[in-house]
Amino acid sequence: KTYTIFSKISQTISYLHDHNIVHRDINVENILISPTDNEIKIIDFGLAKIFEKSQNYMIIEGNKNFRAPNKEKFLENPIV
Repeated sequence: KTYTIFSKISQTISYLHDHNIVHRDINVENILISPTDNEIKIIDFGLAKIFEKSQNYMIIEGNKNFRAPNKEKFLENPIV
């Protein structure tokens, strides 16, 4: 069951990325799972952006507790 849920979450995020949408705040509070059929819904697109190749995406946003460790390391030692 866990594999199925994570697979659906990955597919949902992949769908967003395929449509040039970057959520920028994926965390457990923004993923809803239906208890009856395990349908996945991602919510809270307040920080979401439409990805454009010409834009700089070095700004780090979202919940600190759910950031990748390499993002925290970057914040401590930013590239100037």
